[in-house]
Amino acid sequence: MRVLHPKPAFAPLTLGPPVLDTVVCVIVAIFLFVKIAPDAGSVWPWRLLATVVLVLSFIPDVRLARSHEMGGGWPEANAPMIMHVVVWAICMTLLPELAYSARGAADKRDRLSIL
Repeated sequence: MRVLHPKPAFAPLTLGPPVLDTVVCVIVAIFLFVKIAPDAGSVWPWRLLATVVLVLSFIPDVRLARSHEMGGGWPEANAPMIMHVVVWAICMTLLPELAYSARGAADKRDRLSIL
């Protein structure tokens, strides 16, 4: 925020919307993970879905940047995009690792990573 100095009307960078969006979307990701990836061998469909959702999540930010709605441009729109990527990376690595290590699949050959 110190670098961007967004206008107060640019709601995506105020405190409420990013926190609420993150909490709701991570809860949805957890429920989808439970449904799609019940075991360590089925993580790839969930990761594919999560990546598609990540790309789709950029659409509102690109629209904001191009239309200059709420007084924002590309610098202000890049901040939520970076937040999306950070939360995506955390969910992609921690969610499977926590789920399967809790089930006893913490064997080295079963360890999961996005790399």
